[in-house]
Amino acid sequence: MDDSFYTIFLGTGTHTVTATHSGGYAPDVATVTTVQSGTIGHDFYLDAGKLDFTPESLSAVLELGMSITRPFTISNDGLVSTLFELDEIDDGSVPLAPVSGISSDSTRNTVDIPWLTEEPVSNTIAGGLSRSVTVTFDANTVTQPGVYRARIHIQEDTPYEMADVRSDAVQLRTHGAS
Repeated sequence: MDDSFYTIFLGTGTHTVTATHSGGYAPDVATVTTVQSGTIGHDFYLDAGKLDFTPESLSAVLELGMSITRPFTISNDGLVSTLFELDEIDDGSVPLAPVSGISSDSTRNTVDIPWLTEEPVSNTIAGGLSRSVTVTFDANTVTQPGVYRARIHIQEDTPYEMADVRSDAVQLRTHGAS
């Protein structure tokens, strides 16, 4: 059977039945009338939020000491209000020149990345609406020209799982003053 199947035994008469499911689904309520020794069928539809984001990539090329903002939009294509929260995942950096004590390995941990900020970092989006997020790339916080990569992970309270904004898509390239 598709999705799920349920059986409930009710006495004869009219009843209000509520179907629920954890994980970001909204309940569905129906009034059903039962007859003695009868069987009835009823389909419940549990709506949920469904987030998407644009653009698919965010990048900046800056001189050291400069900063710039980029727009980022999170849309709720579902019918239920949905909470989102943004986390940053460091995917490492590649300095243009060798620097002792700086690793280019990715920690792949959720951390606060100094050169990348988002505002707001969390919010609720009603079904069918969008929310703009300002992403700031800040080359004031890095000391070495190079390529800095990260992922933005979007946590959400829906039954769907979104992909991260990929590390090849969130990138700061810095260079020295012209």
